[in-house]
Amino acid sequence: MSVGGMVVIQSIYFRAKKQLSSYLASSIINSLIVWSILCVSCYLAADFLSLRLGIPVAAVMIAIALSLASALQGLYQSLLQIMEQATKYFRLLLFVNATGFVTSLILIVWVAPSLYSRIAGILIGALVGALIAISYFRSQLNLTPSSRKMKELLFLGAPIILHSSAMLMIAQTDKLLIASLLDLTQVGMYGVSAQFAGILAVLASGMSMAYLPMLYRRLAMPNSNDGGSAHAFLKTCILVMGVMLIIYIPSVNYLAPLILGSSFTFEVVPFVILAIGTVAFGIYYFFTGYFFYYKKTSFLAALTVCVAIINFIISYTLIPIYGINGAALGTSISYVIALSVAILFSYIKHTDEESD
Repeated sequence: MSVGGMVVIQSIYFRAKKQLSSYLASSIINSLIVWSILCVSCYLAADFLSLRLGIPVAAVMIAIALSLASALQGLYQSLLQIMEQATKYFRLLLFVNATGFVTSLILIVWVAPSLYSRIAGILIGALVGALIAISYFRSQLNLTPSSRKMKELLFLGAPIILHSSAMLMIAQTDKLLIASLLDLTQVGMYGVSAQFAGILAVLASGMSMAYLPMLYRRLAMPNSNDGGSAHAFLKTCILVMGVMLIIYIPSVNYLAPLILGSSFTFEVVPFVILAIGTVAFGIYYFFTGYFFYYKKTSFLAALTVCVAIINFIISYTLIPIYGINGAALGTSISYVIALSVAILFSYIKHTDEESD
């Protein structure tokens, strides 16, 4: 709900700015409807979910209840991002996460070191974020929801569920296959390399988030085209991330033994492969903006599912041969394929708009 609401509203912000209030109201009503269906469905299946996940039924239901708070906060964050209010965005995330962390810490230390102390911390943090979002929405929503806009938003947002699920599959396939084809020790060693590489993904996706508002603004201009935004972003990102790779890879190779201890064997090869792949994934985040703006979310979902399948096939083939290096290759190749298709799509749309 959160991801779907965020990306759809962002693409609408510049395209239909005068109708944004109505779109926001319609998006919130959609989230309420979807959330209610989830609550009822999960309540009926609570015992089954609890048994499968190995956690108490109450924890399952609290998690479902939290989803609405997360969706509202995510919707507000998306508006802060697209309005280029980076300071407010940072303060919101910092305050919400600090609130959840401090609450958890207090409960764990002074009440009980249990699962529910951590759950309560997460719950308080999410509720605080939702209350901040609601306070903003109250000042902005002066129009009633529109059934036509609700239908439009559902049509655009529904494929994002499939897209997000496929992205999750891509992110976890390597670890699951390592566990089944190799052993859990290898999963741990691979996971450490992936975490170090993931820092570059955060940096690259951060650059994408910073450039997306410019992309949407350019696309919404008369004679709609990206105004060279994609080309400028690619040049900047390749330059910055290239320098980061040159500096970061040798640094991690030196710092890893100091951080992890001399007895831990840090796997450098999968780290290097994943570092390059995660940069591609971060850049891919920018180019998905074209799919959202041109309402091609179904195509985006189909692309991500195909990439997830390719990732599974490649990883399943390479892991028995190359071990965790094969898993890193499978994941990185899938990210590069996704990025390549997204760049091609943006080029085609840019060419079509120019010819019109």
